[in-house]
Amino acid sequence: MRTVLAAWPVFLLAVAGPTLDAQAADHEGVAMRLPQVTASDLQAVSWAPDGTMAWIVGGREDERRSVATVLWTDGRDVRAAHDGEVAGAVDPSLLAVAWHPSGGHAIAVGAWNAILRLEPRGPHGVRIENLWAASEFASQTFVGRDAAWRPQGDYALLLGNGLLKWDGRNFTVLDSGNQVRFNAIGWHPSGRYALLDTIRTEPDGSLSHGRILRFEHVPREGCRSPCFTFEGNFSNEASSAFAISFSPRGDRAVLGGFNHTPVTDGSAALGRFVAYDGQSLSPLPFAVGRDVRGLAWRPDGSGFLAAVNGPPTLVFSDGEGVGPLWDRGHRAFGVAWRPQGDVALAVGRDGLVLRHAPVASPTITIDEPQAGTVLAASAWAHGLATSPSFVHPVDRVLVRLDGGAWQEAALEFITATQSAARWRFLLDPARLSPGEHRLEAVVHSGENVSEPAARLFAVPDRSVDAPAAGLILAAMASAAWARRR
Repeated sequence: MRTVLAAWPVFLLAVAGPTLDAQAADHEGVAMRLPQVTASDLQAVSWAPDGTMAWIVGGREDERRSVATVLWTDGRDVRAAHDGEVAGAVDPSLLAVAWHPSGGHAIAVGAWNAILRLEPRGPHGVRIENLWAASEFASQTFVGRDAAWRPQGDYALLLGNGLLKWDGRNFTVLDSGNQVRFNAIGWHPSGRYALLDTIRTEPDGSLSHGRILRFEHVPREGCRSPCFTFEGNFSNEASSAFAISFSPRGDRAVLGGFNHTPVTDGSAALGRFVAYDGQSLSPLPFAVGRDVRGLAWRPDGSGFLAAVNGPPTLVFSDGEGVGPLWDRGHRAFGVAWRPQGDVALAVGRDGLVLRHAPVASPTITIDEPQAGTVLAASAWAHGLATSPSFVHPVDRVLVRLDGGAWQEAALEFITATQSAARWRFLLDPARLSPGEHRLEAVVHSGENVSEPAARLFAVPDRSVDAPAAGLILAAMASAAWARRR
């Protein structure tokens, strides 16, 4: 907090500041960017089951060599755990990571012959073992795309130019990929089945994208292992799903990807969402401007986050609509919720790491005036009001001075779902007596009301001459600062 000391005459002017998005990004409830620690493109993030840490993985080309990047984070601090080559991997750039349900380690897959076991070492370190290079298949080529453990933890499915099963000791080739390539996977919470996005090579050599297969853990009668059922196309034969996520209850899944069908404005790609209810696929009634790369349901089932090859970069949906949390032209490729549901991380191009922490109850800030401000001319008081993210909208913000009557502030919403808004209220010193004043603000969201935010500021005494006024203003500002320390 700062004090504005001024000589006579004193004017507090409303000047142009950061954009609303930039201001909101500094507050919980919307999104904020964490410090950049790498230039690598970050592709995926996965939280440990106890929520104490997460691995972030990616890679880059560095001086004609491919580099695997592994970052450690607790949701606020981000550290580089590994940034270099991996023994036995031709291209170790990592594309997916998944923690084992036990929490002891994670598995990550890379672009070329990199299937890695990641184990925490020390406060921020990692021990890396290339499982593929140590296996009987080391002489063969595996180009990875995605990976996911069955919820029971007995094995993981690894996708790419084939479909592999890893049981913690051995690989089993379920599909060699001669006719099918595998893009994305999502397990049903029960572990009974998984959905897979695939690309099939047709007899004429053409490719059919976006074929959604259902993989059964226990093959049905009459269906030999591995048991696949064709559930339909994601959109059309030129479209694919990059991410699949089931709701915590398992009542539906959401698939996100791109649709290559030209639209009316002539664009060739449009981010698309499709729902799966256990029996059939159906498009959701909303879209985003670019392809969807990552999906993650909030643990309480209230909605899902989508990482977009932006803009927008990060969006939230309650299943009925979609609203941006970050829209600054960055590209995001992966997203994951902390198991406790209080923090989500999204990762993307050029080392991008975004933190989203939804609020549990309405909150409000007063950004201006700051403590100790001397108000000598009309100026806007303003701040940020947030509701429990995307559950209840911000209804109104009320402001009062010196314990008087509450008055309604002006709102400018910064999310499509009206869960966050900038508020402002004009302060006119001509209507206030000289001396110290107390500003309070509350936000209403449905039946919920926030705790009041409060701020002290001062109004100068204009009845004294200019030299004396300068001394009085300085004394008033110093006194206000001393009271707030």
